[in-house]
Amino acid sequence: MKKAKIILTVTILLATIGGAIAFKTRQMFPYYKNDNSFRCTVPIKTLLTTTIASDPSAFTTRLSIFSTSGSCSVLTVKTSF
Repeated sequence: MKKAKIILTVTILLATIGGAIAFKTRQMFPYYKNDNSFRCTVPIKTLLTTTIASDPSAFTTRLSIFSTSGSCSVLTVKTSF
């Protein structure tokens, strides 16, 4: 019976840690998008994360991780959930 309690406790602990990590990954990421004058200065928060172009769920968009006086660069992103 003692062994079953230990196994159950470890399982609950690992499930709690896994749930906390999964919740943390759904955070909003800060980016900048173009304004009407095509300057990359409008801050937004989104669930998009950068990725590689060969990722099947990826798409390209004009966002930047920095505010710039020029137009935003093209990033390859995907949704983070």
